[in-house]
Amino acid sequence: MESLVKSAALDLVEEDREFRATVRAGTAQANRGELLEHEDVKSRILGRFRC
Repeated sequence: MESLVKSAALDLVEEDREFRATVRAGTAQANRGELLEHEDVKSRILGRFRC
């Protein structure tokens, strides 16, 4: 049981690390002016949910 808890905790830490790295990368892109137009974002989101 203890190893399961440790594994779950390590997974959460890794997910958090990846999330924070992605946010930092996105912030850097925005700071460089590399932004998407609203319609491009909308198309990407809708494309992910189409079957």
